[in-house]
Amino acid sequence: KYAARTSVIPFNPVLATDSIRRQAGEKSQVREPWNQEEMNQVLWAVVANSKLDCFLHLMMHTGMRPGEVLGLRWQDIDGAGSALSVTGTLKQARRITPSGQGVVRMERNEPKTFASRRPITISPELSQALDRQKMYESVARITAEENWQESGYVITTLVGSPVSLSNLRKVYVKFLSVNTFRYIRLHDIRHSVATLSLGLGIPIEQVSQVLGHTRIETTKNIYAQHVPKF
Repeated sequence: KYAARTSVIPFNPVLATDSIRRQAGEKSQVREPWNQEEMNQVLWAVVANSKLDCFLHLMMHTGMRPGEVLGLRWQDIDGAGSALSVTGTLKQARRITPSGQGVVRMERNEPKTFASRRPITISPELSQALDRQKMYESVARITAEENWQESGYVITTLVGSPVSLSNLRKVYVKFLSVNTFRYIRLHDIRHSVATLSLGLGIPIEQVSQVLGHTRIETTKNIYAQHVPKF
């Protein structure tokens, strides 16, 4: 679409194709969510991993999308450290330069939907993870010296620049393998948070709001089987 819009190509050839449809019996990429014990084990082990500590705590305590976590800035956390605001999402974007060269860069965009722009309460455990992240950042800033980039993001590289999801995913997969934890995709962590919350009796309206769903029907359609029956 971008190439056609900027006249790099005369038209979008994808428009002439059919949408990809899942075939009957085709295996889904979605993994079975972690249960409470698995979540606790991961949270306990990740404290020793400075690259994933704060990222996974944010994922597992808030149900935020991976891109929303990477797009979180320190300015999105209130002064008291009691709540954060989801105000954007960070992702890799491929752009075509005037010379026709393709370049990949990190871009911060608006949240996925209007409902995705939401406040989330910070738990005591998440607050501690954020404090550790500040410490990691302080050490990295001193070590990087003049190479440090003040990006303002909570999750950064060792020189302060934003982190790409593809690079972080590699670190995540290795962390699970080393600790022999059952693999689930990063987005499946969001599903784990939702199913555990519903299993604990948290109202679906509240879960839907925290997840940033536009309509509660969306939450019901995805997690109906996990809503307690009374």
